[in-house]
Amino acid sequence: MTSPKTQLKKINTQTAPGRQFKRELWVKLDQGFNCVYPTAIVSWRRIIAIPVASFCLVIVMGTGTYAYASPNVAEGDALFTIKRGLESVESRFHPSEEAQEKYERRIIRRRIQEGEILRNKLQRIRVRIDESGLPAEEKVELLLKLDLNIERLTDTVNQ
Repeated sequence: MTSPKTQLKKINTQTAPGRQFKRELWVKLDQGFNCVYPTAIVSWRRIIAIPVASFCLVIVMGTGTYAYASPNVAEGDALFTIKRGLESVESRFHPSEEAQEKYERRIIRRRIQEGEILRNKLQRIRVRIDESGLPAEEKVELLLKLDLNIERLTDTVNQ
C-alpha cells in the first residue's frame, strides 16, 4: 500500500491541465482581453501633435517668464504688453493692504529701472545719430525728437 502523500501527488499530476490546454486557454484569454481592452492605435498625428504642442507651451511660458522678470523689457518693447498683463494678474493676488502696498513699491522700482534702461538706450541712439552720415538738418531734427523723449522719460522717472 502506498502512503497518502504519494497518492496525493499522483492525483495532483493526473488532474493537472496539460500543455495543450494551457496554450488554448491563453489564446482565448488574450482574445477576450483584447476585445474588452482594445489597444490604442498610434496615429502619426498624435506622435507629431504632442511634441509640437509641448514645444509651443514651453515657448509661450518662457516668453511670459522672460517678459515678466527682465528689466530690459520696457515700454515700447513688443513684450511689454505681456509684462503689464502678468503684473495686473499678479496684483489681484495681494489681499491685504500691506501686501498691495509692497507690491506697488516693487512695481515702482521696476519702472524706475526700466526708465533708466530706456534712457541709456536713447543716449546710445544719440551717439549713433551723431556719428551717422546723415545731413545736418536731419540730424538736428532727429536729435530734437530724441531730446523730447529723454525729457519726457526723465520727468516720468522723477515722478
